[in-house]
Amino acid sequence: MKGLTAVVVLAVLLGVSLEGCVGNESMGYGFASSKLQIQQRRVDRLRNSMAGLRAKVARAHSNDGRDAIEQLNTRLLLLDAPNCAAGSVRCGHSEQCMSDLQFCDGVQDCNNNFDEENCKSDPPTGSFWAGDLYRAGCGFAENSKMRLFITGHDHQYYFGSRVGITASLVMSYPSNGASVTDTYSLTGTYNFGKKELDLDAPGNAFELRCDLVRSDSWMSCNLVQMTGGDTCGHAHLVNQP
Repeated sequence: MKGLTAVVVLAVLLGVSLEGCVGNESMGYGFASSKLQIQQRRVDRLRNSMAGLRAKVARAHSNDGRDAIEQLNTRLLLLDAPNCAAGSVRCGHSEQCMSDLQFCDGVQDCNNNFDEENCKSDPPTGSFWAGDLYRAGCGFAENSKMRLFITGHDHQYYFGSRVGITASLVMSYPSNGASVTDTYSLTGTYNFGKKELDLDAPGNAFELRCDLVRSDSWMSCNLVQMTGGDTCGHAHLVNQP
């Protein structure tokens, strides 16, 4: 009797019935088959995970990591920036400050040549930037879709620290159940030292001020009312492929 009790307990622990152990050999094969199926599902999940990892590695190899490194470097610079006077910019990681008018003029002014190293950071002609307007005011609609097209450059050799920029700003937003689109032709300059884009709308209706300090692939922008200087909205515009 004790032997039979032990068999029953063992059968329970193994997850099979006493009937299967005593008189149904196919039940044992079924149990083994189910274990194989479970293992196969685990293998399939591992294969899918490996395929996902391979895809991520492929994307990592195809992406250029320099932009991420430059963004991190810029953040460190911003955290450790000295108190330069208005109109001056820090010379990279040094403690030296230099007037933004002395950047990209063909003459080394920073001891480490920082003022002449980033003279192609301006948004190129033909580039397209997009984002949404938020905290809108001054008659602009909240969550307007903003698209900025850089249409031209005018870089004079005798004023290397600035480059003239022309652009087209398209703003789309819903109104009374319909989609409305406003287009503005903007003109202004890009400041190499401060990495700032300053564009004016016709009739000085408003000004679009953007900085590319943290990255060359996106800009932080403010719409500013020319008359009172009030901020009319913010946007993060990302460079589109």
